[in-house]
Amino acid sequence: MLKLLLSVFKRLITAVTSPFRMLLVRFQRLFNVNILTAKLIPLLTKKVRALITLKPQSQKDYFSVGRYWVYKKLMLTVVFVLCAGVFLYFTMFAPKVSTQPVQPEQVLTTVTYDYDDMALASYTGTANIRAADGTVVYSGDVAAGVCTGTGTLWDLKGRLVYEGGFGANRYSGQGTLYWTSGNVRYTGEFADNKFSGEGTLYAEDGETVVYAGSFKNGVRDGDGKAYSETGALLYEGAFSEDAYHGTGTLYSEDGTVRYTGEFFRGQPQGAGTLYSAQGRELYTGAVYDGKINYSALVGATLADLEAAFTETPRIYYTDAASVFVYEEAGVIVTMDCRVRVDTWENENAQSDEKDVLYYMPTAAKGSSGVILLGSTGTQGVSFAAASPGRIEISHTATIQPGGGTSSSSSSAPSSASSSSSSSSSASSSSSVSSSSSSQSASSSAQSEPQQPEFVEKNLTLYFEIDSNVWQAEDTLDKTKVFVSAVTVFGDNVTQETLPEDVYEVDKAPSLEDCVAIRCLRETTPTAFSNVTFQLDEQNKLFLAVSGINQANQITRFGRDANGLTYEYCYPYTAAAESSAESDSETEQDVTPMYYTIRKG
Repeated sequence: MLKLLLSVFKRLITAVTSPFRMLLVRFQRLFNVNILTAKLIPLLTKKVRALITLKPQSQKDYFSVGRYWVYKKLMLTVVFVLCAGVFLYFTMFAPKVSTQPVQPEQVLTTVTYDYDDMALASYTGTANIRAADGTVVYSGDVAAGVCTGTGTLWDLKGRLVYEGGFGANRYSGQGTLYWTSGNVRYTGEFADNKFSGEGTLYAEDGETVVYAGSFKNGVRDGDGKAYSETGALLYEGAFSEDAYHGTGTLYSEDGTVRYTGEFFRGQPQGAGTLYSAQGRELYTGAVYDGKINYSALVGATLADLEAAFTETPRIYYTDAASVFVYEEAGVIVTMDCRVRVDTWENENAQSDEKDVLYYMPTAAKGSSGVILLGSTGTQGVSFAAASPGRIEISHTATIQPGGGTSSSSSSAPSSASSSSSSSSSASSSSSVSSSSSSQSASSSAQSEPQQPEFVEKNLTLYFEIDSNVWQAEDTLDKTKVFVSAVTVFGDNVTQETLPEDVYEVDKAPSLEDCVAIRCLRETTPTAFSNVTFQLDEQNKLFLAVSGINQANQITRFGRDANGLTYEYCYPYTAAAESSAESDSETEQDVTPMYYTIRKG
């Protein structure tokens, strides 16, 4: 019964699959080589016979070459025979192309070992070592089967990889490493397959130096010089773990010095000097993250500022505050005292009188340095400042044209009123206005007579050293005037995510705010348009500020850190919109336009 069922099942399978098998057979016949050959050979034979039948039928069977006629079939037959002959030669008679690996040049000896040859382990001397495919990959000194001494290394394609010293199958000592192009990549000292010691790195062209100096464990470490891809010197100095670290000098692509001093993990940090884009020295002192260490300036003295900045500052002042502005450095320094500027004008400068007042430091002790020149001689004058705004001048001696001097008992007191104006702090050293206590010290310092220099107007900068007690700058103890705040503006202000402990600062614009806004408006005229103020710009280096509009306050957020308060100032509208869209103040993402650091 089982056999019957199996027989019926087989017949059913055969009946179902039979049509498909027939299709498969037809498909196989369609692409069967033998069948295709059987069909094509008669056609090809017929064509070949027609070609070799050298019996022209008409003039169309010829083509002309000059005055000759060439039979087309004969020409095709010749070409066919030549091609068939070349094919048969290379397939049946020509010697086979060698499959041996290409041997690199510069092999040092005929002694050759395979890399896994047991005899190599006991060999010492000069030998070639072959890879598994028979290519020589090393030629040089061998000690007990190990590459030790001087040798040359190639890759499996015969390209030069390294030549120089070896130790225990590793690069060691003086050597040269190559790019796959064959150009020099590094030349110098190696240890344990790594750059170690003095060496030079090259770009892929093999000629442009990218670094020259000391290495350790494969990276730049020690003294060296780093170059750009175009070969321009970028840095020279100390390295540590492949980064600028220690003392060095940073350059621009055009060779201009950008910074010289201490570096920390790739960034200018520590004591150093910053330069402008034109290579002028801007600042010498504490540097952090490639910029002035602004927080370190808080609490510094006026003497520290003058030593740090080479730029002549602009001084802005009100009746309650004063700031020094180093515009190129992008720093506004708020001082802890008031300043004022007194002006003394020579009333005789534009007159037609014979006597004209000049300023000239003299050798006479107690002399004011002011002389009155006239047709009858030269009268020396001295003065005392009864107050910062009033100067008393009296004649004390007559200097004859021939150089003689006679005393004079006559006295001609005069006075000049002061007015607020401006000048550089350097100009106050030639001032004729001074406190009475500083006059003798200033005069006694004069040791050599000088040629007279015309003075039409003199300016003196005064500092309030105590409540309503003023002292001129040239006799001021500058170590007793301190920086109370530092405001940063311009390119030095970058995007900063505020920490969680920020708070909103609600106060009216201050003097440093007005000055920062004025500096910003030089590049962004509409910056903080809600803040207005007036400036007395009679002199470009001393500017009196007044009429500050406090109706609208600047939007700012503050935070306290390391005993200092940081206040980040934002444009009013942008900050307001950002604050309205944010769920919390810590999500403030508007870039501050300036910020102030002050004592906490």
